[in-house]
Amino acid sequence: MKTSLMLFTLVLVLPFLLVSISKAQDVKGNGNVVKKTYSVSSFNRIELNGIYNTIIKQGNIESVEIETDENLQSYIKPEVTDKTLQIEQTEEVNFKESTRMNVYITFKSIDKLTNNGVGNLKTDGTVNMNALSVSCNGVGNLELDLNSSTLNLEMSSVGNIELKGAVTQGDFQISGVGNIDAEDMKVEKLRIESSGVGNAKVYVTGEIQPTVNGAGNIKCKGNPTVKNLKQDGIGKFKLD
Repeated sequence: MKTSLMLFTLVLVLPFLLVSISKAQDVKGNGNVVKKTYSVSSFNRIELNGIYNTIIKQGNIESVEIETDENLQSYIKPEVTDKTLQIEQTEEVNFKESTRMNVYITFKSIDKLTNNGVGNLKTDGTVNMNALSVSCNGVGNLELDLNSSTLNLEMSSVGNIELKGAVTQGDFQISGVGNIDAEDMKVEKLRIESSGVGNAKVYVTGEIQPTVNGAGNIKCKGNPTVKNLKQDGIGKFKLD
């Protein structure tokens, strides 16, 4: 079983290892950290593709700030296409010894958040949504403080997830490597499927439909009604 887990992890991490050892040019930060502000057109989706940490917050404007070494600024650009804000590298380079690599995004409202990159993603304060879909496909941790009617979470990444807030209806699909701590997010009704490597802790007040196919456990607080429990992996579901 240990061999299977190692192979599973390797399949997830290998693409990022290949990027890091590619023949891309190495660029070293000059130590002079600056923050550059970009005005962007209206967007309702965010897609992250690169190597940086991202902090998002809700506000009355829409803007992007990039904080890094002065000579690295030109390699990261925001662009809005079809209402999707994309943060990408302008050239295929390897950042060597960057002093800081942070992206700050202010939005009015979004319905989809995708992280395909390498780096941590977190909210600055609580964000309020009608519905939000979150997809984590890269390497890094996610910290989300959210109030929403619905939350759809797909995790196939390597990293831990921490959730806070309140959600009426949630749907969590977990197939990555890492733990999910959602005990501080109260969910009225949750469907959760775990086929990855790592444990999940949730707080459900009404109804939970758990499926455990992977190597991690699901632990639930809140004393909800349990429906359609399926346990096919070595992990277990437990009411706490």
